[in-house]
Amino acid sequence: MFESYEILDFLEFQNDGKRHFHINRLDEMPELPAKIKSPHKHLFYEVFLITQGKAHHNIDYREYHIQANSLFFVSQGQLHLWGKSDRSAMKGYRLMFTEEFFLMKNIDKNFLFELVFLDNVYFNPCIELTKKDAEPIHTYFNLLFNEYKRLEPNPKVLQSLLFLALTEIQRIATVKNPKVGTNHEVKVYKSFVELLEVNFKNQLSINDYASRLCLSSKQFTRLIRSFTNQSATQIIRNRVTLEAKRLLTCTHLNIMQIGHELGFEDAAYFSRFFKRETKQSPTEFKGLVVEKYMKTS
Repeated sequence: MFESYEILDFLEFQNDGKRHFHINRLDEMPELPAKIKSPHKHLFYEVFLITQGKAHHNIDYREYHIQANSLFFVSQGQLHLWGKSDRSAMKGYRLMFTEEFFLMKNIDKNFLFELVFLDNVYFNPCIELTKKDAEPIHTYFNLLFNEYKRLEPNPKVLQSLLFLALTEIQRIATVKNPKVGTNHEVKVYKSFVELLEVNFKNQLSINDYASRLCLSSKQFTRLIRSFTNQSATQIIRNRVTLEAKRLLTCTHLNIMQIGHELGFEDAAYFSRFFKRETKQSPTEFKGLVVEKYMKTS
């Protein structure tokens, strides 16, 4: 339904040693393969450090305009595509890594899960950097690039530098967003999201999710609202709505089939749900949005 690509799919010269990690300068980035110019997903994390130029990116039907001196994040599993951007004028780095690469021989297995800027749709994926912020980030990205370009790059060095870079980004993210939540709240939220990814079509209750997270319903709803400023029920509705948008955009399923795919009893019930959440009927959404997203390149 939606193509999911690994790191090797983005590289001109494929090498199995680059399956889990890659970094390149933006001004040396090859043209995207034709198959990747339509909305797609990644099986890895992607971090852009943009030092010059600007870019436009669409993630799950939200547009982001990225300026110079910014970091931009794309998490695995997000439906996205590049907007119209002058890539020849862009400078900086593109960093790609898999969860497997990061966790390999890493003592702290929870660290990646605690990063507020990855796998979190309630965090703005674009961070503007001050000169002070940018200095250590530039240093780590330069070191990562130089190590990666060695004839025989050392995976342990790359993993250590990646850990330091992500730690510094986490510090910047929490300073710029002091209400991002505690590590415990982040972990509960991401655990909820993982469960939701598997079960959003199954119409589980709030009690079901709380129980699976070993929390009372009261604890669960309080933690989720504290972290996202939304109810757990609304987050579930948001996920169903997002999947409906994806199905309307990238498949040939009709309204009845999409409703059935998402667990609705009939097309009318699904249409009422979609309009309540988006202020548009499924047909209106498809007519207004599909052409825009499918033609963006």
